[in-house]
Amino acid sequence: PNLIPAARVIAFSATTGEFKTALKLAGLLRGDGCHRNSRLVIGGPHATLAHYDCIGHFNTTVIGEGERVVVDIVKDNVCCIVKTPRITDLDNLPFPAWDALPDCFSNTLFPGERYGTGARAATIMASRGCPYSCSFCGNMLRTPVVYRSPSSIVAEIQTLKSKYGINHFRLEDDNLTLNKTWLYSLCAALEPHQVVFKAHTRADLVDHGSLVALKHAGCVELGFGMESADNKVLKLIHKGIR
Repeated sequence: PNLIPAARVIAFSATTGEFKTALKLAGLLRGDGCHRNSRLVIGGPHATLAHYDCIGHFNTTVIGEGERVVVDIVKDNVCCIVKTPRITDLDNLPFPAWDALPDCFSNTLFPGERYGTGARAATIMASRGCPYSCSFCGNMLRTPVVYRSPSSIVAEIQTLKSKYGINHFRLEDDNLTLNKTWLYSLCAALEPHQVVFKAHTRADLVDHGSLVALKHAGCVELGFGMESADNKVLKLIHKGIR
């Protein structure tokens, strides 16, 4: 608790694997004099999928996306459980407040934590949602899949390049190649800026044209969630591929 500044609102985001740690931290904060009056808020995958686990441990549990409701939380205009509608106008969300942290960029993000350090890199979300039903996935945003405009993504990249010297990016979309029309527009918009990026998709969502477009746009690595080489396992987890 001594590492967490005193604040009216302290918010957590946790997957199921992280939830026990969030509970432990919340308990420590409630017992600490500096934080006893703080509003403890939790959101993210576990809170959205199993909000009943959060009751009694947090003042407010957010089911769904948090960008819009956080304003009401700060103003104390919320109840203990808040269910938010999907955000469909991603272009209207402000860019992350990078200046709020001393250094929020990573020199291990791009080469990967097992491969040492490299150029400082940032993550970017270009879309939200995934229409697939893999049983192991904690993605709380299924459909509709919503997209930022290529111009919005380029504007964020230009800000990161000019203000922070960041030229390496990891696009954390679940399936960057899901919508081919949008993908080609994005690649065309990125190509003149000579950035380097990595992304993720599914093995059944790529073709020669999309791979060529990605390469020209600056993509140097495309990750696939193979999960298993056993068709019985793939069927069991509802992967939808062979």
